[in-house]
Amino acid sequence: MNETGISKLTLHGMMLQGVFWFGFSTYMAFMVTTLLDYGWTESAAAGAMTAMSVIIILVQPVFGYIGDNFLSEKKLTVLLLVLTAVCFLLLPFSLRSGSMLLVVLNMVGITISGMQVGGLMDAWIVGLKQEFPSINYGLIRGSGSLTYALSAQIMGTVTLTFGHNVRLWFGCGFLLLTLLVALKFRSARRTLQTSAADEPVRQLSGVEAFKLLFSSKQYNLLLGISFFLMLSNASMITLVQL
Repeated sequence: MNETGISKLTLHGMMLQGVFWFGFSTYMAFMVTTLLDYGWTESAAAGAMTAMSVIIILVQPVFGYIGDNFLSEKKLTVLLLVLTAVCFLLLPFSLRSGSMLLVVLNMVGITISGMQVGGLMDAWIVGLKQEFPSINYGLIRGSGSLTYALSAQIMGTVTLTFGHNVRLWFGCGFLLLTLLVALKFRSARRTLQTSAADEPVRQLSGVEAFKLLFSSKQYNLLLGISFFLMLSNASMITLVQL
């Protein structure tokens, strides 16, 4: 692919990340304060977010397995974007119902679907970068962080003016826009072409793969650093809103 094609691919990736995180910020950046405004106690709101974090830990390996064996990152992203948009559309009705159970079920739906999209998009773009090393992954990922911050500012004003429901419907609209962008974005190839002289690679079992991963000191160090970084980051996001 020539330089123009790489630039277009990078811009498309920036649009994918940017539009998604602009839309998903309408939930992530405001959910604790939304629950408080609908009569939840601070401990209940924080507890609900903690429960969602546990669900994320349990669900991510499932989608990783599905992505490795059955569906591409693109197909999974498209499917989960549809489910997330539906959950966003239903959340205002759940909140207005006064039923804590309905709200929690709605939040679980968003956690199972929407919270997985960011990781899948990252894997999708990393796969493309392996195929086209000139792609600027940092620029693509940074565009998502930028639009998340912009969304938090803009949607805060929308919430103060029109209320929580309008903000969530804006989020639903941006998720549907992300769906259109994702459908037109290039799929990452599963494997790169190898020469005839290359030896075939034996498929590892799940147990063998885990043993191989955790035998690496560098991998264990990376896992530990990532865990503690995300632990502190998730706590900060929840507690700052409180």
